[in-house]
Amino acid sequence: MDEHTTNLTIAVWENPVTRMIAEGLGDSGGRIVSHAMSAGEAARAIADGGADVGLLPSTMILSGLDAYDILPAVAISSTSNPLATVTLNPLAPGPIPAIEQDDETRLVSLLTQIVLKEHYGRTIDSSAGGSPSAAAIGSSEKQSKTAPGKGSSAQKTREPQMKLDLAREWYELVAYPFVWALFVTRRGDSRPDIIRSVRDAILELEMRRGAWARNANLSKQEQELYETVLRYRFDDLAVASLTELCEYLFYYGIVSELPQFVLAADDEDSQGSENDPD
Repeated sequence: MDEHTTNLTIAVWENPVTRMIAEGLGDSGGRIVSHAMSAGEAARAIADGGADVGLLPSTMILSGLDAYDILPAVAISSTSNPLATVTLNPLAPGPIPAIEQDDETRLVSLLTQIVLKEHYGRTIDSSAGGSPSAAAIGSSEKQSKTAPGKGSSAQKTREPQMKLDLAREWYELVAYPFVWALFVTRRGDSRPDIIRSVRDAILELEMRRGAWARNANLSKQEQELYETVLRYRFDDLAVASLTELCEYLFYYGIVSELPQFVLAADDEDSQGSENDPD
């Protein structure tokens, strides 16, 4: 295959933070075809060879490193995210109910637990059902409908409420942007031409982000997210953030051994990197 005309299929985790990738890659001149689907479906597409590249939640990848090659250069991160929030009653005593932990909610579940425990001294009650009163990462349509207004239960009961931006809380905790999603191939399938094709397509799309956001029929919060908030560079800050996340995955018992991630190498740019848990 000519590395300058690589045609790729990308299975994209369907989520507000990945929306521009899922929709905007349609303008790549047919070089890259993207399909939005659930995180579990995207992971299966990679495993089964139904997609060349996946854009998956960072926690899913770090919890299953043996299955993936992590591509360098581009990723999705942010120091805030108005569509990823949790509402907390600071006066309610004791632990809060557990959050469901399937493929779609495991990332926000872990991030919520970290924020509540490390910043607010609250813990998740694993024996209780349900979830905290949260506007967590979900569809952007759902997010826009969950904002409290007149007649809301919070106003009727006059209970104090704190709306926490989970990415902002993470940034205040570790001083790095939170990495939401990573580009991966099946283990052993990464190649320099794939790395460069994905990198070039995402960076080109980043340059058009303003125009895309203005034409995408977005709410004010969503437009701000896509135009200015989301970061698409897999830089040293993103690597450092993932290193911190690896430690929390281990500390919170998500993985039995501290994850050691290595980035796939682009022979042209020598971009291999390994995290240092120290």
